[in-house]
Amino acid sequence: MKNILYKYCPQMKTYDSISYNWIQNLMFMNNPNYRSSVCNTDMYGLRFNTKDNAKLSNSIFDQVSDKDRALMIGSSTTFGVGSTNDKKTIPSILSENSNYFFYNLGGRAFNGFQEIILYQLFANKIKQNIKKIVLLSGMNDVYMFSNKNFIHQFPGPFYYNKTFLNKMNDTNLSFKRKILKFLFPNLNVDYRNIQFKELINNFFTKDKKEKLLNPDTTLEEVINRNIYIWSLLSKSLNAEIIFFLPPFIDWCKNKSEYSSEEKDIEKFISRRTNFEDFENFNKISDQKIIIKSLFKKYCEKYEIKFFDCNDIIEEKMNNNKWLFIGKTHLTDYGNNLIGEYIKTKL
Repeated sequence: MKNILYKYCPQMKTYDSISYNWIQNLMFMNNPNYRSSVCNTDMYGLRFNTKDNAKLSNSIFDQVSDKDRALMIGSSTTFGVGSTNDKKTIPSILSENSNYFFYNLGGRAFNGFQEIILYQLFANKIKQNIKKIVLLSGMNDVYMFSNKNFIHQFPGPFYYNKTFLNKMNDTNLSFKRKILKFLFPNLNVDYRNIQFKELINNFFTKDKKEKLLNPDTTLEEVINRNIYIWSLLSKSLNAEIIFFLPPFIDWCKNKSEYSSEEKDIEKFISRRTNFEDFENFNKISDQKIIIKSLFKKYCEKYEIKFFDCNDIIEEKMNNNKWLFIGKTHLTDYGNNLIGEYIKTKL
């Protein structure tokens, strides 16, 4: 099958080739010291604003500017997956066109809590006073809570969580219990403590609902917790914090408004994506109003400005412009549109 994605977006080959660096606390991080014409990361895996910065320094925090400092924190949309080079990411566009120089604290596939940890890990590296913190966040939490393949236990789902829990649990298993797990895999039980008789009964039970070792958690609880923590951090920094809900194509475009490229890419991705994933996206689309209201509710509760990037796309919709690469990643045009929108709210 011809790869339509790479035909339209050759830069995506680069993003697909950037591996993860497995580290403590964050679980995983963008590959450090990555160099290419498309994307360049520093010694920690954080993305530079331009390739020139990568040549001159080891860390994004060494980048020099006369402007006031600001942070943009989020996942792959913040990192800039889809942009053709470092200058075309949203933080770079804002650094060029606004009154602030933005550090890009974007982690691909991060949930909201990982974004908080990412900031905490690098807080001491930010030597200058930070005037603004822009959160472009929320969609990974929404997606993971819509997907039953993620474990929704405290403190919330994250990418590779099943792999992590299985590996960690295996370290405490005796040889005998490892054999039991090998003979009776995927039962969603605590192999460390379960008795053999109970294991056999579980194997023949028709109802194999997941038995969580920790209390289940909800999307609303996670949104509430994350925004509350950011409100505390912003007060300690004396910096204004602004929350932007990232754009999601099903929330701001009807199918008839897709560009020809968006239509072809969606067809291509749908052939490579299992039915369950598309069902998850349908859930997100159907719960648009409820999900948006949760982010707005807790931003208002903790006195954080809230804006929805989907609104500007709906307002500016004309001539079927090509904005999206898949469901959430943006083209250079899309990044520029969102960057200009954020600039007006700073």
